[in-house]
Amino acid sequence: MDHENGTIPGGHQDGGALPPQATGRRAISYFGKRGEVVVVLEPEQKQTVPGKDAIPIAQLLRVVRKRLLVIVMVMVLFAGGVVGFDLTRPQVYEASITVLVAQKGPSGDPVDPGGLQGEVLGLQQVTQTVVEAADTRPVAEDAVRRLGLQTDPETLLDNLSATQVHATQFVGVNYRDTDPRRTRQVANAVGDALSERISEDSLSASTVTATVWERAEVPEAPVSPSLGRDVLAALVLGAMLGVALAFLLEHLHRGWHSPAEVEQISGAPNLGSIPKFAVRKGAASKAITGPR
Repeated sequence: MDHENGTIPGGHQDGGALPPQATGRRAISYFGKRGEVVVVLEPEQKQTVPGKDAIPIAQLLRVVRKRLLVIVMVMVLFAGGVVGFDLTRPQVYEASITVLVAQKGPSGDPVDPGGLQGEVLGLQQVTQTVVEAADTRPVAEDAVRRLGLQTDPETLLDNLSATQVHATQFVGVNYRDTDPRRTRQVANAVGDALSERISEDSLSASTVTATVWERAEVPEAPVSPSLGRDVLAALVLGAMLGVALAFLLEHLHRGWHSPAEVEQISGAPNLGSIPKFAVRKGAASKAITGPR
């Protein structure tokens, strides 16, 4: 038998009779993980069955266990980076107010939502209009003037948001700032400015009112950055990238881990393995040249 892919004819070798399916097939040698030589028979040609070559779950788990340290290191690296980034970001607080939108008829009586007159907008439309009015420059200018802030209205509007609370007559106004006390003051000032402007500038023949139903309080905790949420997201992302890196390293690895793996991948029976052994340099030279 030739050591490098020699053809094995039928019959016997020194190690005994070969199996019947080995006749006419070549012997292929591999270098194992520990340097030993593994000799297997060339696999027979087989038809490809869909799903037959799918990676088994056990092999996937083996790769994860083998590269667990790599996965953990990637997760820790991502989590540490996120923690360091969040610690350098300024803390942002949010204060909220709730505004109630209502309508009164010309006589001062409340308008029945089920019997609105033709010139009166529906309450839902009026509420949505108030939402749009809350996030406008006139309201921001009024709030800046009330508090004597050293900021421009555009910056205030960038941190201000208003939304309708579900399908009700309530409007929620939120303001964010790095100073919790200033956050509360600006939110309340915006609510007062909005309430006065809506009452002065009637949207229809009926009187539309916007009353601050719930005033803002000093926020106790920042809303951003959220360290726990960010770390959790970093751990999940790090785990995904770590697993991908583990399989990439496994794919780039050219050695074999065991004779059983050689049989599984090659589809050929294992004839045997030659363990790696060390030979002294002088002894190797003497063995090659022979005795004199």
